[in-house]
Amino acid sequence: MSKEILLFSKEKLKAIFKKEGIWPRKALGQNFLINSKIARKIIQALNLTPEDVVIEIGSGIGRLGFLVSKSAKKVIGIEKDEKLVKVAKKLFKAKNLEFKSEDILSFLKKQNLEGLKIVGNIPYYLTGKILRILLEREDLPKVIVLSLQKEVGERIISQPPKATLLGNILQYLAKVEIIEKKIPSNYFYPPPKVESILLKIEPKNRAFNSDKKVIKLMKAGFSHPRKTLIKNLKEKLNLKEEKIKAVFKECDLKETSRAQELTLPQWEKLKTKLEF
Repeated sequence: MSKEILLFSKEKLKAIFKKEGIWPRKALGQNFLINSKIARKIIQALNLTPEDVVIEIGSGIGRLGFLVSKSAKKVIGIEKDEKLVKVAKKLFKAKNLEFKSEDILSFLKKQNLEGLKIVGNIPYYLTGKILRILLEREDLPKVIVLSLQKEVGERIISQPPKATLLGNILQYLAKVEIIEKKIPSNYFYPPPKVESILLKIEPKNRAFNSDKKVIKLMKAGFSHPRKTLIKNLKEKLNLKEEKIKAVFKECDLKETSRAQELTLPQWEKLKTKLEF
């Protein structure tokens, strides 16, 4: 892999762009990885076996997908930009490597992901939607390795008393591990305005209907973060305040508690005690 990893040099990437007459499109959030160390860490985090089927989100010109295909059974690269897909198909040919030009949200919704591995560098404006689609389902992928905006990643790994809705949902549904805490912007071409983070997300096997109830509870609780949790639950779940206060007392929660202060076990306990 040592020679192939050179595909991630800035000079090599720009040479390919120039030869093929293509350039990064800001509107699609296109920032291409140009650091071999991070490329290696991504592949290591996937812990690939010859039986793995991998979906790459935002496959670009196919460099990472090509390297992953060396150790996996099959790789499917999904890229919205048709020009990049044409280049990828031209540059990298392998029986177990496929590139498709599709909208990633539509693809993930219709694709059975059970047991698959997911990898990608996802733009800020799609992060929440993609993660929810990947985790709020019955056909769960085996592992998800993503580089994303550092600020968003910090929200995902946040803990009480500064927990977030996105972080709570993801940590409830999956084990989240930091692979690289800080990826400088100059590790990408063109460089984004923000730093990135590399996360490994392993979905937990849970009861799907139970998950939906906890997520509904969390969404209600975080609906107005500055309000107390009791007020939010009363308004969003149409519950009587007296009933909520009684459950809070039973769960050893203060009446002044806010959503960002609760631990995951406390959300779980609330779910079992509250009827909604």
